[in-house]
Amino acid sequence: MAEECILQTKGISKSFFGVNVLNEIDFSIRRGEVHALMGENGAGKSTLMKIIMGIYHADAGEILFEGKPVVIRETKNALDLGISMIHQELNPIPEMTVAENVFLGREPHVGRLPIVDFKKLNQMTQDLLEKYEMADRISPQMHMSSLSIAQIQMMEIIKAVSYNSKVIIMDEPTSSLSESETKQLFKTIDLLRASGVGVIYISHRMAEVFELSDRISVLRDGSLIETIDRAHATTDHIIATMVGRALSSGYPRNHAVPGEVILEAKGVSGAGFEDVSFQVSAGEILGFAGLVGAGRSETMRAIVGYDRMKSGEIYVDGRRAAVRHPSDALKLGIVMASEDRKSLGLILCRDIKENISIQNERRYSRFGFMNHRQEREQCEGIAHEMSVKMNGIADIAGNLSGGNQQKVVLAKCLLTHPKIMILDEPTRGIDVGAKAEIYKKMVELAEGGMAIIMISSEMPELIGMSDRILAMSGGRVRAEFDNRERQTSQAEILRAALKGVE
Repeated sequence: MAEECILQTKGISKSFFGVNVLNEIDFSIRRGEVHALMGENGAGKSTLMKIIMGIYHADAGEILFEGKPVVIRETKNALDLGISMIHQELNPIPEMTVAENVFLGREPHVGRLPIVDFKKLNQMTQDLLEKYEMADRISPQMHMSSLSIAQIQMMEIIKAVSYNSKVIIMDEPTSSLSESETKQLFKTIDLLRASGVGVIYISHRMAEVFELSDRISVLRDGSLIETIDRAHATTDHIIATMVGRALSSGYPRNHAVPGEVILEAKGVSGAGFEDVSFQVSAGEILGFAGLVGAGRSETMRAIVGYDRMKSGEIYVDGRRAAVRHPSDALKLGIVMASEDRKSLGLILCRDIKENISIQNERRYSRFGFMNHRQEREQCEGIAHEMSVKMNGIADIAGNLSGGNQQKVVLAKCLLTHPKIMILDEPTRGIDVGAKAEIYKKMVELAEGGMAIIMISSEMPELIGMSDRILAMSGGRVRAEFDNRERQTSQAEILRAALKGVE
């Protein structure tokens, strides 16, 4: 690996509304290096990257590219230099094809005519798909709306590569990828590294960081605390540096004897799942394992009324229940926190109070008048209970860090006083400190008698938190593991999750 720095920031500082979010950050990325950037949500990682990309402007400091000071006023300046970023939240244009998305605004034309040369456009995209071994699953003519979240993520990587970038910023790139797709991503990163591209890799997944990175930098409260060679780093040291204190890597679950069965599904079928049966009891955390596309989320969305259930029966407290709409589920005490908090969990342009109370507005309304005082007090109470870091509940949800957004989603769910809570990837894309707080809250709720269903793609999380684990693949439950009698191994779960997979 060459030691030459391709990109440096010197003394970068930034404040919002008088609050310091970055304090004199000195950061660098070398040619052919994978430099991991870690820190709790709100530590300043995204702000620093947005300054590099020209989305935000620094209050002080400078950026050097290939040894020369540069001014990046907008994203186009960064792209022209050879700096691109793959954002955690994906924003494709679904009505357009893969090729049109990849080369949007850079389409080849027929001679000097203002006509897009679609043959050349598709061939350019095909060449990239073949180079990075994706041509067997994706074609240039496919519409983005037909792709899975994981495939869209891979297309964002292809798009970044298409700029012939010298530096690529990847923000939680594996958050929606299966294990096989993650391996493919790692192969792509190795190819980029070998060709001299510098990769800034933002992730909360320790295993990935230690597998991929050459160096690791840790931000905390807007300051760069440490940059360390991966060979000299340990997981405990990185975690302690991130949170400013030692943090147990264990899970707070104490497996208790569950109570009565609260929710039972019998032979439920729908789009993406078939003949799924299970029970969950009061005080129990039931985990669902599986690869991307296994049918876990689809099953739960049908149970809470987001999607149509073709056949099967649902019982709540022993009585058959008809759930045709999410409001029916809420009346039965069932609530779901979706994996896509940006699109389905929150209204990003509205404040915290409105997001928390949106499912509970009827309780604050009487004779057509809203009791705003009661609404505000209860929203403030549940937000503080969830340890949401905020100036107040008037803060806009979209301005919160990922971990705090997730806490707002959970606060919204808890304000409905559910007896069954379904959590789909509850800790995806959030830092270790926020994870620990959410795990603690889950245990507290289960000990209080709530039934919790957790879908997770993180095996250690499933094993550490669940009383029982159901493994799904191909839309069916393939195996059940009792995690109370002995700790289930990752190999056992993975074998079950691979059943029926071609």
